[in-house]
Amino acid sequence: PRHPERPQPLRPARHGPSYPIPGNRYHSVVPPRPLLHVADPSEWINDPNGLVRFGGRWHAFYQRGHPKAWGHAVSDDLEGVDIRPGALPAEDGEERWSGSCLSDGDDLLAYYTARTDACQVQRRARSVDGGETWTTEPGVVLADPTEPDFRDPKVFVKGSFVMVLAVGRSLRTYVSDDGREWTRWSDPEIALPDGATGWECPDLLQIPDDVHGSRWTMIASLMDPTMFTPGRPLGTAGVVYAPGTFEERRFVAEGPVKALAQGPDEYATITFAEAGGRAIAMGWLANWADHRRFPSETWKHVLTLPRELRYDREGELRQHFVPELDDAFGADEPAWAGRFTSDGGTGSIDWAGLARLDLEPGRWRLTVPDAPVPVYEGRYDGGRVDAIHDTTSLEIVLDERTVLATRIFPSEPIRPTVAKLAGRFAGRRREPTSPA
Repeated sequence: PRHPERPQPLRPARHGPSYPIPGNRYHSVVPPRPLLHVADPSEWINDPNGLVRFGGRWHAFYQRGHPKAWGHAVSDDLEGVDIRPGALPAEDGEERWSGSCLSDGDDLLAYYTARTDACQVQRRARSVDGGETWTTEPGVVLADPTEPDFRDPKVFVKGSFVMVLAVGRSLRTYVSDDGREWTRWSDPEIALPDGATGWECPDLLQIPDDVHGSRWTMIASLMDPTMFTPGRPLGTAGVVYAPGTFEERRFVAEGPVKALAQGPDEYATITFAEAGGRAIAMGWLANWADHRRFPSETWKHVLTLPRELRYDREGELRQHFVPELDDAFGADEPAWAGRFTSDGGTGSIDWAGLARLDLEPGRWRLTVPDAPVPVYEGRYDGGRVDAIHDTTSLEIVLDERTVLATRIFPSEPIRPTVAKLAGRFAGRRREPTSPA
């Protein structure tokens, strides 16, 4: 939701002047549109908003363009993506920043941050046609003129309406009987990590648990200028989580936050509401440190592929790509989008020199020559490797414990080169569309 500068296209285009990216040897590549990811037809996008299962379909709203508005994508099966007309436009001098959605009978409700140069306030909108068009209800739902950072409402129902809000270095909880008049409740007890300057995009939900049935968990993103500092305890994670308790509408974390994804390119991750007991997460596949590193004239950035979350019998958080993606790939041949899977071991996987994953005893290492930091490392104790590339992105899940995401810009279909690691590659069955 923070937008420090207006992004400009890499080469001369109708959206503004060009600029150079030092060290980016792929700046002349114009990538085709992705096959699997949510990408706006013509605009810059970032945070996912209002992820919700409604009317038998998966709805992913997202921030798009300048001034900020909401875009809208839908899917019947979490594999195919249908980009719909824009949802909540910027109007009356207000940008539509991050928020959340939930059902209200046959209608959809959206709570979002309305941002002007003077303040950030929470508003509510209603859709009676499945998210195609929206009517913003009159008045402000919630405001605090003393707080310059007051945004990203996550709203759900637990007896009453509950709202979790990011307020600078703190998170707040509000409750309401009718979803319109709100009262501040007990603030979540969760510690902001050292180096971070504030919270963004909170998401409080129940994640399936192999022992207890479900477990309350807070997911949030960090405004953190130290994200790429060597030796940072959280690695390069911009998104963190903490399991805890939620009693009397008060969340208490069980301990310090942990990395949800190591990046380097994942931020603002939230989960689908009303997903039938599943916890399915998507984020912005980029980061604020080098968000301009994207060689496309008309569209920029994607949302991550959906991942399913659960706690195992040892209480560890596990993540994997949703099983709906299992049938998305076919032939073993170079492709704009493809998937490599392995039962694990030691060895390396190289994606045309754009990214390389090395697996050693006790250690993984991801090398991305054109990322803000070219080498990323972490602990690896063996286990399944699952990696999907899709025209401009690469996402890797190691042993359902470590999630890595980065951007790559191939100039042609690729097949990863694998050394010492038994596995299987399959390319996507259909071709991408033109970038024009």
